[in-house]
Amino acid sequence: MKKALSLFLALCLTAGMLAGCAKTEVPAPEAQNAAPAPVEAPAATSADTPAPVSAAAEELVSYEEVGVDIPAAADKPEVMGGTLWQAYGSINYSPNVYLLELLYFAMPKEEYEESFQKYTDGTIEEADKERLLSCYGTVGYLMASDGTIEDSREVLGDDPVTTEELGAADGYTFWFVTYPEDDETYLADVDTEFAEDFRKLQSTLPALLKESRFYTPVDPALALAGQTVRFETTDLDGNPVSSEELFAQNEITMINCWATWCGPCKGELAELAELHNRMRSKGCGLIGIVTDGSEAAEEAKSLIAENGIVYPNVAESDDMSSFMDAVSSIPTSLFVDKTGKILTNPIVGANVDAYEPTFDALLAGGAPGASEASAAAGVYRIFVIDADGKAVKGVQVQFCSDTDCRAATTDEAGLASFEAAPAVYTVHILKVPEGYAKDDTEYQTSDTCGDLTVILQKG
Repeated sequence: MKKALSLFLALCLTAGMLAGCAKTEVPAPEAQNAAPAPVEAPAATSADTPAPVSAAAEELVSYEEVGVDIPAAADKPEVMGGTLWQAYGSINYSPNVYLLELLYFAMPKEEYEESFQKYTDGTIEEADKERLLSCYGTVGYLMASDGTIEDSREVLGDDPVTTEELGAADGYTFWFVTYPEDDETYLADVDTEFAEDFRKLQSTLPALLKESRFYTPVDPALALAGQTVRFETTDLDGNPVSSEELFAQNEITMINCWATWCGPCKGELAELAELHNRMRSKGCGLIGIVTDGSEAAEEAKSLIAENGIVYPNVAESDDMSSFMDAVSSIPTSLFVDKTGKILTNPIVGANVDAYEPTFDALLAGGAPGASEASAAAGVYRIFVIDADGKAVKGVQVQFCSDTDCRAATTDEAGLASFEAAPAVYTVHILKVPEGYAKDDTEYQTSDTCGDLTVILQKG
């Protein structure tokens, strides 16, 4: 499968030698589902309590990052020949989309487990790698989204999909999504017994998954905004370096978390090098955190040189656990100010088109010196951005003194400006574009001309 979502899921899986989107490489198959602890099905006590699951699915396995506790039978199904394996990944666009990829390997379970054990031990041979890669396909995706299927097309891509609604909770709808054209291409290359096995899984999984418990996805990365990044580590040559000295070089720094085994990570390195060169003129820049930098420093340095990267790259260290523990997938990019404060939600995946607009929106809303310029011009500037730091156009902003009110609509930069004498003014958001939640907050400006930033939530 090679879709928009495969940029983050299947491509990472393929190029990373079945490392999926996980920040670290995948454990042996028997340990893959060890983390999600089985939970008992909730008892129905009121109309607001989820209905109990059937007796066949009394035990549930939690995938809280996607907002589902799925029946154990769907987590480890009894299949005729091949092996079903879960791979989690979340993609945060507008709307929020979370995916559980259900991978299938057209090979006997024993061979799969033996190959994966060799991979984990570091003893796997190239022929075994090729065999694994040639055998994997995607039975389907369990998708949670706070929008419609069409709203989710940025993630799903433009190719035909089939969808079956599984349930809903807390403003999220859950679907089983498949790609018929990809399925036919995959099944044409596997033995008949495995093709039948694949079809059986694809037809029976939705009924099982409807017995899941659904709730709001719990994405630990979304709690990072507002936290402060501080660490001591080494560069790839072993020289000590601190976050303080790295962030002091830029007004805003993009931290790109990547690894040498991650295909999408490596695929965007050349573009990141160009982005860094462009952003230097704006007083911004990048640093890289190489999650396998301690073990693969030489390979990382080779990739850095090949792609013309001049910005600093450092090895992940234990000192980074306060924020890196929430980075479950790579590449992931964080934007911080000079103090290391995280300014927006992370951008997950090789989403190169989002990086520069995020820089620009953050600079427009809070670049040092901007407020001083506004004050000198006798202007109050109201910037409206979303939780990802992107400017929001078309927001109607009301600007009120004690005696009168004025209104303006934000432009492409998310900016509405008001000429006014220095004083405290009240700001209301009168109207928001489709896809954003109404904001009834009453904001107040400072008593000197300057900038105010309003962050809209999706809804």
